[in-house]
Amino acid sequence: MELEEKLSKLKPREFAGSETYNRFGFQIAVAIELILKLADNQEEFIALMDHLDDVVIINDTDSSNKTIFFYQVKSHNKNHITINTVLKEEWLDKMYYNIKALQSYENKAILMTNTGISFGKNEYVEDLELVSLEEYLNKIQNTDLQDKIIKQIAKSNNVSEGEVLLNKMYIQKTVLVLDDYDNQLKGKLHEFAVNLYPNLTAISIDTIFNSIKIELDKKQKNKFNPTIRTLEKLYAQKGFSSKGLKRIISLVNDVQFPKNEDLYKVYETLVPSDKMKNYVLFGKEIEEFKMDTIKTSSTTLELCFNILDVSPLMATIKNEEFIEKLGQYLLNDKNVNIKDYVINYNEYIISLYAFKRLNGGKR
Repeated sequence: MELEEKLSKLKPREFAGSETYNRFGFQIAVAIELILKLADNQEEFIALMDHLDDVVIINDTDSSNKTIFFYQVKSHNKNHITINTVLKEEWLDKMYYNIKALQSYENKAILMTNTGISFGKNEYVEDLELVSLEEYLNKIQNTDLQDKIIKQIAKSNNVSEGEVLLNKMYIQKTVLVLDDYDNQLKGKLHEFAVNLYPNLTAISIDTIFNSIKIELDKKQKNKFNPTIRTLEKLYAQKGFSSKGLKRIISLVNDVQFPKNEDLYKVYETLVPSDKMKNYVLFGKEIEEFKMDTIKTSSTTLELCFNILDVSPLMATIKNEEFIEKLGQYLLNDKNVNIKDYVINYNEYIISLYAFKRLNGGKR
């Protein structure tokens, strides 16, 4: 049985802790960190959110040499997380369930923390790369601790101590810090995205970042459905791929939204004063407009622009009537098949259209 087929049929040991622990944000941040690292290495991947483990990565998805990485993500706002806490909370036991279930495939289970793990006085694992738990225990020559870990995992997973594959368990520290990980990730995203599209603006990077977060948040919150037994349904419900990342970046590059304050200046000239929204509400709705534009693959926005390009109203319309009349013109066009999008955002579609015409003579 192929790895993906087996993965789609494996039922989690337990529902992930999303309902118990308020850690959504940091898990998503770690997922983005992993995704960007893989993308930077030009690896094809699928990331699963909150299925079997906090984050699951399958890399080299286009080859036969796939490896599956199970990430258990833990954060602490003070000192190192201790190995005693790890054992008390049974994190390794829960991680081992996936290793056991998929032991015939190449897999690794990683405990990812923001602090590193303390194994005793002056004994810390703070590496940003994978550290083998078995190799580290051998290095510090703590056979008692190693035996304790093996016994606990064996008992919890109903296997003999000799069957415990400690060599598949790893520890890693994330580079992310709790109070600034959004900015850290935006910096990494910028480095990756501008290599693909050098003209991307800071506003566009923010839009890409927020789109990725929204998509991962949605995947994370989707509940596991025991009736799912196909890989396609599993990926659709819980997955985010390298192709999905590149698609979001490409779509934002195609649209290239200006700064909100610059767009608002154009908007002010196109709306009667009694119908004008204040800047705060404008900014909130513009962000919703950006996200929905990306969800429709920007094709609806492009269609609207094409219709406006040939509108006979363009030569005669007054500024204060611009949004109202062109909005109605869009809604009446038989080619606009997503009416809700136009109804919700016609003033922003037209403001963006006008902005692009004013800046360079074309939209």
